[in-house]
Amino acid sequence: MQLGNLYQRKHDLKKSIDALQHAQELRPNDWKASASLATVQQEAGLMPEAKRNYERAMKLGADDPDLFNNLAYLDAQSKSDLDAALALAQKALARSPKNPGYADTLGFVYLQQKQIASAYQVFHSLSDRYPKEGIYRYHLAFALCAKGDNDAAKRELQSALTLEPSLAAEPDAKEWMQKIRYNER
Repeated sequence: MQLGNLYQRKHDLKKSIDALQHAQELRPNDWKASASLATVQQEAGLMPEAKRNYERAMKLGADDPDLFNNLAYLDAQSKSDLDAALALAQKALARSPKNPGYADTLGFVYLQQKQIASAYQVFHSLSDRYPKEGIYRYHLAFALCAKGDNDAAKRELQSALTLEPSLAAEPDAKEWMQKIRYNER
């Protein structure tokens, strides 16, 4: 597992996955092996495999808020089971209520569920508390767009991309940027 984590830190996801799969074979009843593998698979864009391994970790008795949060975010991204994603995000946040990443996931689930007012409230609060964190402003821009406030959405998106230019490469960035531009007309 340590070798897999080392490769992950070096951004060699293929080798990390190979090492963590081997660790999982050696320790089939260790939820941490499955959870670590799922995290790297999610980072590599292997969403179905990541979901299977997160679920396997939970079946093995995992009780880790990071695991709940990661699976909630994955489910929200894929829009596969938003009710389960909401329950997992709430469970992660209940275990660690001061974790802004868990709150962000909860807001993202709300956004995917079209609970725009709740999503806006979460992202607005996070952006106020962490104004230099681009991801929260990025998600706030989405909520503002969904609310119909295109001017504010555009400002927040620009602020987010100024703080973290890499956000423009996120899987959902193109879709939201098009929505924000479309609403200008």
